[in-house]
Amino acid sequence: MARIRSIKPDFWTSEQVMECSPIARLMFIGMWNFADDHGRMPASPKTLKAQIFPADDIDSTNVRRMIDELSSTGLIRLYEVDGKEFLLITGWHHQKIDKRQPAKYPEPPKEQSPTVRRTVSTDLRGSEGIGEERKNCPVAKATRTKQEYSEEFEAKFWVPYPRSPTMAKKEAWREWMKLSPEQREAACKAIEPYKKYLRSKPNLETVHACRFLSQQRFDGFINSLASPQVALDIRSSLV
Repeated sequence: MARIRSIKPDFWTSEQVMECSPIARLMFIGMWNFADDHGRMPASPKTLKAQIFPADDIDSTNVRRMIDELSSTGLIRLYEVDGKEFLLITGWHHQKIDKRQPAKYPEPPKEQSPTVRRTVSTDLRGSEGIGEERKNCPVAKATRTKQEYSEEFEAKFWVPYPRSPTMAKKEAWREWMKLSPEQREAACKAIEPYKKYLRSKPNLETVHACRFLSQQRFDGFINSLASPQVALDIRSSLV
């Protein structure tokens, strides 16, 4: 059964939340409604799509990407029990949940208990009387360092790249750091030819920035400057 939850104002200015794409933030909020009172739920892209985006043109592949995005920022924790993947919305230990219902899903294995980063408040108060905030109880605040990005990445790749709302900057940065200086230069030079190609294919979905880098899809567009036929072969894999 879905639960009524509410959002604290400081949610919107949390650095963890601001690192996520807007659509991932929306899915994170939607998860609160469908998780049990212990913050657990199946990490099923198809189920989450049906629950949170029932009428939206968002497929399970994009939902899977958003799950990984939320996990990478520490807003959720992924774990497996008996071969099935679950997620835990972290930080619920900061909340007092009145009339907590028995857990519907298994708890994370004890041996997989890394330190959880948490700076986001998820106030669970609602008409069902769930989640009254603790009062007069000091809670240690987690500290974290804001992610720093190089000027080259920001100005030459991230800003000009044809991004969509589901793209996470942190994921792209991680793949950027794996490239050699020559590959980074090639990726930047490939952006304009790639944007030109997208304009000729309006129904084609933009490749996620992290995959554009990790799979070195920029190579085909660099080659297109010298050989149009090579570019055609590479671009066919993007469809």
